Amino acid sequence: MNADVDTGFVFGVGTDLIKICRINRLMQKYPQQFLNRVFTAGEIAFCRARLNAAAGLAVRFAAKEAVRKALSIGGAKGCSWRDIEIISRPDGKPAVKLHNKTAALAAQQGVGDILISLSHEKELALAFAMAIRRD
Repeated sequence: MNADVDTGFVFGVGTDLIKICRINRLMQKYPQQFLNRVFTAGEIAFCRARLNAAAGLAVRFAAKEAVRKALSIGGAKGCSWRDIEIISRPDGKPAVKLHNKTAALAAQQGVGDILISLSHEKELALAFAMAIRRD
């Protein structure tokens, strides 16, 4: 277990499951518009460098949905998809980096960390997120 988790408690948990073909269709129908609305430049570059970009983007989309649920922000005004960035730590594990209004809302709620787990198969992408509140 991560030692940092021991100093806080669970604020919220979220999960999301998405069909990879859904992201593929959106990429074909609205190539740049969809990508630029939902993903950061870093996320796009990371996924495009992979063999299956659609799977990488789908699992990141699922992660963003899971984070929104864990933070209980739903469709809060001013909370952009791009405010939730899924990055890779130096050890290769995924991590969440919040920006702008989403970061401010998380801080207001006392959330100090968000843990995520990502997985994808041939047709599906899955993400779990756990928001940890600091004492």
